Amino acid sequence: MDQVSAAPVLFLLSCFLGTVSGLLSKDFSECKEFFYHGIPPQGITGQEYQPICQKFNSTYRFATLYHRNHRVALYSAYKVSLLKKTVEEEWMFEPQLNGEGNDAEMQPLQRSDTFDNQASLQDYIGSIYTKGHLAPKLHQGTTDDKLATYTLTNIVPQREGSNAGKKYRRKKILHWRNVRDYWNNSL
Repeated sequence: MDQVSAAPVLFLLSCFLGTVSGLLSKDFSECKEFFYHGIPPQGITGQEYQPICQKFNSTYRFATLYHRNHRVALYSAYKVSLLKKTVEEEWMFEPQLNGEGNDAEMQPLQRSDTFDNQASLQDYIGSIYTKGHLAPKLHQGTTDDKLATYTLTNIVPQREGSNAGKKYRRKKILHWRNVRDYWNNSL
């Protein structure tokens, strides 16, 4: 692994319930570059599982396996690439999950939007859970890649406070320390 940006990373979260977005696929064939050796995980089958190639501004950004019935992402696969830049949080949804023939491009989400096949912002109002990224914005190398992580198909519920305050600051410090150590030890 010569570059961090070329290292595909897969986060599996199989015990949470959550959300989805991107080009609906049968087998991730349109976005295999996000998986180790181009091979997605095997063994999770059934009509309720939807592979999604997450597309934003006409480019695939990462891949997600989504459970339509539970409205939760099981995992997202992406390439780690780093850009120390923040982006404005604007949540999006996947129109194609709402019916065949709908656009494969992520669309802006309104606070009042609700869906049968994917999570909505309404699911988090009055809840003890917040939105946790499977493909984190910290691991994305372009502004568009970072923006693309704000789709509810890339989110799983996490306990309120787990991404705030001292814990969050420590997580960011450890993240950048690990990146620095990787580069220092691999060059």
